[in-house]
Amino acid sequence: ESSLFDCAHDPVHNCAHFEDAGVSCGSINCNNSDVRLVNGFTDYEGRVEVCLNGVWGTVCDDFWSTNDAVVVCNQLNISSANAIALGSAYFGPGTGVINM
Repeated sequence: ESSLFDCAHDPVHNCAHFEDAGVSCGSINCNNSDVRLVNGFTDYEGRVEVCLNGVWGTVCDDFWSTNDAVVVCNQLNISSANAIALGSAYFGPGTGVINM
């Protein structure tokens, strides 16, 4: 199938949100200095993760500032007009390495 809607499914269900489906398609290769936002409520916010040596990792909030938030938004081609620096794992703690 080329679309999830082409897969067999029953339009009548007894599911609750604790049964929401997920997917892991394996590891996603990244290039050094790539940046992404993870676990946000929208595509325009989230925990900042950076790629270093082909591995995604988190960024420590020590000395994290609005200027840093502006740089991340700009790097992601998102307007930085309302950029806000958030710390203390506001979007949940990451796992794995801390790259910065």
